[in-house]
Amino acid sequence: MSHLEKIKTAIENIEENLQNELSVAQVADQSGLSRWEFQRVFKALTHHSIGDYIRKRRLTLAAEKLLETEERIIDIAIEFQFSSQEAFTRAFKKLFKMSPGEYRNQKIDLRSQKRVKISEDMLDHLSQGSIEEPEILDWPAFNLVGLVTKIHNHLDPDSDYHESLIPFWQSFLQLEKRLFKDTAKRFFGLAFTQTYSLEEDDLTYLAGVEVKSEVEAKEFIDQEPSLKFFEFPQKSFARFRKKGAAKETAYVANYIYSSWLPNSPYLRDETGNDFEIFDSRYKIGEDSSISDYFLPIKSREK
Repeated sequence: MSHLEKIKTAIENIEENLQNELSVAQVADQSGLSRWEFQRVFKALTHHSIGDYIRKRRLTLAAEKLLETEERIIDIAIEFQFSSQEAFTRAFKKLFKMSPGEYRNQKIDLRSQKRVKISEDMLDHLSQGSIEEPEILDWPAFNLVGLVTKIHNHLDPDSDYHESLIPFWQSFLQLEKRLFKDTAKRFFGLAFTQTYSLEEDDLTYLAGVEVKSEVEAKEFIDQEPSLKFFEFPQKSFARFRKKGAAKETAYVANYIYSSWLPNSPYLRDETGNDFEIFDSRYKIGEDSSISDYFLPIKSREK
């Protein structure tokens, strides 16, 4: 069994035992690696120590129960292996900056710890240093005109959305050549829902180019009615530089949501949309391609 398989198995064991007694030593010993080697590999792949990951996953599931049930806080604390309600409250406040009772009453966004998903391809991607720390920036308002379709959620590393998008993008690029006269300097790929939540299995996907206004967009829509116009307001974003072909988006998104975001000083801005920009650095299907992934963010302090 490879190191990757051992880590994947360890994550499965952790998830199955979050409500049982579970120590770092137990998880490491069950992997077949030495405790030192296991912890080093686990941290390299997931960007978490084992103990930190277990604690954050337990608190995340406990937070879900606080909202979804009327169980007493003490019962939830004991279920997730906290010795007392006081110990649970201290850990909850340290991670989420509020007490369990305050969270149950306010029902606000938390920096929750998603389950980490890893694959051989994702391992290769990470090992090549293809995901770097993001640049935090304010992105001005912009307008897009383009084609829309439905995709399976790109946050799922097992999603085949990139394969289904190839003919879709080919159709759009043919339209772009005919209507826009090859004037587009960059292309936008944008995933969104009406609720701005990315928890759904299926999302709407837009392939588009920038236009100055709805009036300009209408000139193109009059020629091709299947095109749609969208306006997007100014937002703060974390911009991740991505190296690789289209399928790498799932790995980048998984890393962002399962590792970077819960350990950053930011929350995802639920009023914004994730999008990618493809320009002259990007060649379809080439592993040397470079593109940018934008995550809408807001400060946790606000």
